[in-house]
Amino acid sequence: YDFDYADKNNLDRIINNNMGPNISLRNIDGVFYDQNYNNLKVNDDNLFNLIDKNDRLIVKKSYDSAGGKSIELFYKDNKEFYNGNKIKLDMNFLNKEYGKNYLIQECIKQHDYYKKFNESSVNTVRVMTYRSVENEKIIILHSVLRFGAKNKIVDNQASGGFSCGINSKGIINDFYIDKDGNRYNINNILKNYNVDKYIYKYEDILVLAKSLAKLFPYHRLLGFDFCLNINGEVKLLEVNNQSIEINFIQMSCGSLFREYTDEIINYCTENKKTFIINESEQ
Repeated sequence: YDFDYADKNNLDRIINNNMGPNISLRNIDGVFYDQNYNNLKVNDDNLFNLIDKNDRLIVKKSYDSAGGKSIELFYKDNKEFYNGNKIKLDMNFLNKEYGKNYLIQECIKQHDYYKKFNESSVNTVRVMTYRSVENEKIIILHSVLRFGAKNKIVDNQASGGFSCGINSKGIINDFYIDKDGNRYNINNILKNYNVDKYIYKYEDILVLAKSLAKLFPYHRLLGFDFCLNINGEVKLLEVNNQSIEINFIQMSCGSLFREYTDEIINYCTENKKTFIINESEQ
């Protein structure tokens, strides 16, 4: 179940409302599809025509892209696309660097509010949800604003990015942290903290997170990555349902499960699982 729900190429099938970036091309197990999963034949002769709707494109693996690895930004130059190292986006590059199971999507132009934290990256709000083991209620545990380091295209801490906790009222902390937990004053970034401390459209983001969490029945803990485009529309970039980083959440916001810790401990005590195989079972 984890693989199916973690595969970014499956996300539109699960959510089915095109909440994410526009997809120019999907590669699923070596077979090409368009945004709506129609089969395509792709080669160097028609590749550009299939992806030329945007000035900037993101290429990334459809799974196992944690920490921002294997994410490339390409810029349109006449009738071709090149990344920052002047490498051309063609079938040779895709076959060599990605092989199969990847996607090519638009690079979202982010809202002016989120640009203030770092212009080069698409900055996101990570929302952690928990579906209670006692009553199945969807609970917002924590949220953090994540933004990239200068000139970086991703906001992941593993790539030098930063995180800033958000309280229940949608106000960001007066400090932000790096991957080692070092704290920095938010005034290093924001010119007017008192004005900009309120996360833009935070309530809209939380409403979406709660509704989307219901679509993942096999997962009780989820990390949603939202951003806002230039028109102020909330976009879903990713749903994290495995190998979820929690260090920056706890360093920014405190106890991960808050007052729900005891109910989770009790549930896990009564529903033990192990990956260890007994010799008698081999």
